[in-house]
Amino acid sequence: DLGGPITSAPAVASWAAHRLDVFAAGADGNLKHKWWDGTKWHDWQNLGGTFKGAPAVVSWASNRIDVFVRGMDDHLGHLWWDGSAWQGWQDLGGPISSGPAVASWTAHRLDVFAARTDGNLQRKSYDGPKWSDWDWIGGAFNDHPAAVSWGKDPIDVFVRGMDDHLGHLWIG
Repeated sequence: DLGGPITSAPAVASWAAHRLDVFAAGADGNLKHKWWDGTKWHDWQNLGGTFKGAPAVVSWASNRIDVFVRGMDDHLGHLWWDGSAWQGWQDLGGPISSGPAVASWTAHRLDVFAARTDGNLQRKSYDGPKWSDWDWIGGAFNDHPAAVSWGKDPIDVFVRGMDDHLGHLWIG
């Protein structure tokens, strides 16, 4: 038992061997952070930022972690660890109608996915110096998407379709 209470599903990423960073909504609605440093779990840290649903998290380099949430205003919220301190909250716009999913396939590259208000999938990308506008991808779905990258360029996105079947999209 790692303690709580938490009120959302957790999200986890690792930026180094033997390192785990876990995020979830706390009972106060704020983002909470707990980490494993290879020898022990540290107490919950309050990172603020009330939001809907579960967070999404990814690491694209050693000592770097990016966290995304669906804000109470249905905008995409972004918070990041830069190796020395937490930075953000950054409002990346919206509206979105689902929790986000995020994947990274190289340093300084992030691809975030969420539903638009019409239920279709959309993507926002970061390439190092700047964020893109939202790109419409299409394909209405239920719940929130999941995304992963297993190499340079390709990203696999999974959704629960309107027919409750698993939907898959490959972007490369």
